[in-house]
Amino acid sequence: MEGGRCEERVFEGKYSGAKIAAKCWGRNPGAKHKILALHGWMDNAATWDRVVPLLFELFGKNEEDLYFVSLDLLGHGKSEHKKDRGGYTTNDYLPDLLTIVDIINQDKISGHSEQNPSNYKWDKFIIMGHSLGAGLSPIIAGLLPTKVKGLINVEGFGLWNVINDADLPATITKNVFENIQAMQQTNKPFDSFEVAVEKRASSPVGKTSIENARLLCDRATKLVDGGPKVIFTHDPQLKCTSLQRWSEGQVTSVINNITCKCLVMWADQGFYLTSPPTEERKRNNHFISERLKIIRDKNL
Repeated sequence: MEGGRCEERVFEGKYSGAKIAAKCWGRNPGAKHKILALHGWMDNAATWDRVVPLLFELFGKNEEDLYFVSLDLLGHGKSEHKKDRGGYTTNDYLPDLLTIVDIINQDKISGHSEQNPSNYKWDKFIIMGHSLGAGLSPIIAGLLPTKVKGLINVEGFGLWNVINDADLPATITKNVFENIQAMQQTNKPFDSFEVAVEKRASSPVGKTSIENARLLCDRATKLVDGGPKVIFTHDPQLKCTSLQRWSEGQVTSVINNITCKCLVMWADQGFYLTSPPTEERKRNNHFISERLKIIRDKNL
């Protein structure tokens, strides 16, 4: 399917200065429906590889109305790692994500912006998120309500690692000393690519099929000394616990600023298993119901 062709791009983060890799699907960057997709923790842009072709099939003859940009978040996939030591926080991701549309606007993807500059601008777009991406995407939608025209989430609705004020001293102290140990870790090699795939498929962070794991590992591993051993390329510091936590009040305040329609999907066998965490349920109930649709599906 030519319309759903994929092109690798690299953007420079306005805030971090880091190289942010992306998979860009479609022939028309100025399409009527532009989607920015964010993946989960320790995953990468390949998260959506099996979803995107289905979207283009839905559009059929109107496939030029769709353009899909799937990012590798900072420290993941083919994107650069953060330049300073310490774990990744929401505030490490947000500045670049809030300005990524401006970066895409300035980038001349396949010369499309020169051919049709008036239609190229990403003035309105849909944002999709899974897991970590589903934590970040509602924040972006709430901070950019005039730009985000739709929100689609899988396994999440806003930041879930929130903190109560009373727990702050003990939590921060505990995490600092845990992170000192975590920062000493390196990505260990696996005997082969297939061994790495099996490891990812059975990960307690989020079990998945061998087929899905292979797609993720294709983008997140490299050979060691020419092979056959491989090593994951994500930043080991992703395993550090964030020292900057938002409160539930802050998250709710931003979510309440969302003006677009939202679709949230929970998988029966997903990371949260049979029910979303308490904070997520409260947000679902608090958010204006006519703008939020929730789907639970054993097939997700």
